[in-house]
Amino acid sequence: MSKDFDKWNTAKKEVDNLNANISFYPDQIWWCSAGLNIGHEIDGKHNTFERPFYIIKKCNKTMFIAIPCTSNYRKSNFSYVLKTPHLDFVLNFSQIKTLSSKRLLRKIVHVPSSYREDIVRKLFDYIKRKSAQ
Repeated sequence: MSKDFDKWNTAKKEVDNLNANISFYPDQIWWCSAGLNIGHEIDGKHNTFERPFYIIKKCNKTMFIAIPCTSNYRKSNFSYVLKTPHLDFVLNFSQIKTLSSKRLLRKIVHVPSSYREDIVRKLFDYIKRKSAQ
């Protein structure tokens, strides 16, 4: 399947012109403009190139570190199933990235802070795990 990078490039220019003055916090899941990416990097969905992201760390008022979410669970060493009272998500640790707040579109849910310790522990377990060679 061929990717329409020209369509994403047009959308990316619009995202870059958005107001970055959005209040966001760790432990929130937002729809973000993820874009169309290279190879097996996780892409946004639909015509708007959106994907949900779990905010793990706020760097400053315009940047954050986030983990992309999916609804498709495949047993792996780099996935974490997050079951909240309202929605279930699968966090994909292998695709963690730093994003601009300009990419934030709509907040989905605030994840109770009681989940954070387990998510961070599993993320560090993933990082410490020896890479496949």
